Amino acid sequence: MSSAIHKHVSRPSCASKWEKHGTVLRLNKKTVSLRTDDEMLWKVSPGLLRKSGR
Repeated sequence: MSSAIHKHVSRPSCASKWEKHGTVLRLNKKTVSLRTDDEMLWKVSPGLLRKSGR
C-alpha cells in the first residue's frame, strides 16, 4: 500500500467534465490525501481515484 505514495493520480469530477490531477501524499483505509497540480489539498475515497497517464 505504501508503494502508491507519491504516485500521480486523477480524480474525475461528478459535477462537470473536468478532472483533477495530483500526487498521493497519504493512504488511509477510507481516504487518500493528495495534493493537486494547482496546489490544493484534497481528501477523497480511494474508489474515486485512478492512475494518471502523466
